[in-house]
Amino acid sequence: MAFLDKVLKAGQELVLSELQETTFLQLVNKSSCDIMDATMSSMDQLDWINAGPLFDRAYIPCNTSAERVAKINKNTVHCPFEMTLLFSDRTSDKFRMHQKYPIDRCAGFQHLYGPHDISYSSSGNKVIITIRDK
Repeated sequence: MAFLDKVLKAGQELVLSELQETTFLQLVNKSSCDIMDATMSSMDQLDWINAGPLFDRAYIPCNTSAERVAKINKNTVHCPFEMTLLFSDRTSDKFRMHQKYPIDRCAGFQHLYGPHDISYSSSGNKVIITIRDK
């Protein structure tokens, strides 16, 4: 039975490796305030492999960055997500982005609210979100 379990697990891992694409999400905080809470939401479970927020109440000091690995489904269209940022000066920003932007060039970016200047770029399979003071 243990052998069969190992074979099944190896098969599952092979299928997952064929369906997934490894990307990265980097938040660069160039603002004058610390990000006290960076939280992702609105992630479609079918788009993300082992979906769960990549950033879940993450702390990012000013003039630093944080990066996470994002395993996404190769067959999805855009892999959208929303991110809410709460700053040490009690301001907040929220934006929407597509994690598949480096692959399909469809950013889907929307700065929904907040006082900061938020921009995006990519490098390889990495989405780079940069936060600055206006």
